[in-house]
Amino acid sequence: MEYQIIYTLTEFNRYRRGKYKTYRDFELTTGVTPKKIGAAIDSAVQVIKDLKKENLKLKQAIADTLEENRHLADGDNCTLIRLKRALQ
Repeated sequence: MEYQIIYTLTEFNRYRRGKYKTYRDFELTTGVTPKKIGAAIDSAVQVIKDLKKENLKLKQAIADTLEENRHLADGDNCTLIRLKRALQ
């Protein structure tokens, strides 16, 4: 599914940049239709929303872990330095 989203949006962008002489050439060559473009945009938006939500959850988990283990995150040479830097 993700490959199809990427393919559809990439080819549509190539059409917009002049790769195909006409929209009809674009449709015939790629099989991409307006309906498929709309569905790909909707799917891409959902993927972005899901990734943002997951990112926020991970950031909160890192912050919670650092808070709970402050004694291990107390300097530049500490056990949890990578997590500390990830939040900066």
